[in-house]
Amino acid sequence: MPRGRRIPTWGALWLRGDAVSRTNRTREFLWAAEAGLPLIPIRPDDGRPTRAGWQRLATTNLANVHDWATRHQALAVATGRICDVFDLEVEHMDVVEALVESHRGPMARSARGGVHLYTRPTGLGCPRLILDDVHVGELKGKGGSCTVPPSLRPKGRYAWIRAPWQVPLLPASPSLLALIPPAPQGKPTARASSGAAGAAALEGLAQSVARAERGNRNSMLFWAVCRALEVGLPAEAVGRVLTRAASDAGLPPDEIDRTIASGVRHVGGG
Repeated sequence: MPRGRRIPTWGALWLRGDAVSRTNRTREFLWAAEAGLPLIPIRPDDGRPTRAGWQRLATTNLANVHDWATRHQALAVATGRICDVFDLEVEHMDVVEALVESHRGPMARSARGGVHLYTRPTGLGCPRLILDDVHVGELKGKGGSCTVPPSLRPKGRYAWIRAPWQVPLLPASPSLLALIPPAPQGKPTARASSGAAGAAALEGLAQSVARAERGNRNSMLFWAVCRALEVGLPAEAVGRVLTRAASDAGLPPDEIDRTIASGVRHVGGG
C-alpha cells in the first residue's frame, strides 16, 4: 500500500493522462475498499448503480470488489455511511479554489475536471452546494453515491489527488459546511424568521445537529448556528434549540457553549 508515495498537487493532476491498466485499476479499487469505502459497480454512461438494492450491497469485501473491478470500468462509493463527498463542479473551480487548497482529507479529480472532497459523514442527504448565490456542486451524503477513481466514464477517467489509504477522512470543515443551504424544511427568509417557517427551519437545523456523527458534531453545530443567525432567526431561540440538539448528539456543555459562541462571533452577533 503506497503510504510513502509522493502525492501530486491537485492542480498538476489535471495534466495526468488516462492510461491506467486493468491491473492497476483493480489494485486501486481494492485499496479504496481496504481503506473502508463501501463500493458498488455503476453504469459508465449515467453513473447509476447496476444493481437493485445497491445501498445494501455496497461493500468493502475484497473478493466482491475484485470481481466487480475486473468486469466493470466504473465503481462508486455509497456515501453517508463511511464518508460524504463534496462534489465541486469544474465550472466554478475559481470560486472554490481556496476550499480545495485548504482541504486535507482524501480528494479526487472527476472525469470533467471537477474536484471531489471526501469527509466523514455529515448526517445530511444530497443538497446542492451554494457559494455567494452560485450553485457550485452537490453534497453526496446519505442515500447518495459518487464515482471513485480510477473509474473510466465517457468524459474521461477519475483520479486520486490524495487517496483514502494515504490520508485519513476528516470532519467537514466549517467552510465546506457553509456551502450547504439551511434545513430541508425550508430556507427561512427575514420575513419568516419569527414565524412558523422560521421555527420549522430552526427545527430542521436542530435535527441535522442531533444526527451529526461523532467527530463532526462541533462543525455541524457551528454551521447550524451560523446559518440560523445569517437568515435572521432570533439568537435566543437559536441558542436554546441548538443547545438541546447538540446535547442530544452527545456534546458536553462546555463544548456546546464554546461552539455556539464561536458561531455568534463569526456572524458578527457578538
